[in-house]
Amino acid sequence: VAYMFALEPLGFLVSTFLFLLASITVLYRGSILMTLAISAASLAAIFVIFRQVFGVVLPKGSLF
Repeated sequence: VAYMFALEPLGFLVSTFLFLLASITVLYRGSILMTLAISAASLAAIFVIFRQVFGVVLPKGSLF
């Protein structure tokens, strides 16, 4: 639910990165560097697939 409310003000990239970071931290419980790397790589893959391949317009956010 928090992710949904964060999409409009923060935009897709920031809110998705924070969501992935929190989820992987809770589920993986590994080092923070590995969690950051996995989150960034996952976000990059998601962005490329949805924006570049499928042409989906992702929310930019009102704060940035």
